[in-house]
Amino acid sequence: MNKSQYNLFDKIKSSTEYVMNNSNYVKINYDKLNDFIKKIKCGDLKNWLLYNPYNLLDLSVEDIVNFLFIFEAIDYSFWGNPKCTIKTEDGLKDGSDALLYVMLKYIKENSIMDLINLSFDEFKKMLKGNVEILF
Repeated sequence: MNKSQYNLFDKIKSSTEYVMNNSNYVKINYDKLNDFIKKIKCGDLKNWLLYNPYNLLDLSVEDIVNFLFIFEAIDYSFWGNPKCTIKTEDGLKDGSDALLYVMLKYIKENSIMDLINLSFDEFKKMLKGNVEILF
């Protein structure tokens, strides 16, 4: 492992330390959970992909699967306070919606599906928002 990778893992470890040290104090209130579950109207729920965000479903099936593999691999890796927000032509976007937006925009503008040649600096630039995302 090189020094850069070690620093990255050290940042991840330090950012998760509070959760690791306090997770034994977390308890699920099953009575409240059951009450909540009973209130959910599952017949009205739809998967977010059915809404075809940013025309994702216009891609080929293979490209959708490859895209979602990358998207889901990093989707929750940048939680923070304040939440990462980006400015777009459609207004402010945050969280996974922002990630979906910028990734699809990059792919469509550059006519590529393979992000293997995307440099770390290009990736950081693509995700530039109100806060720096630490990797």
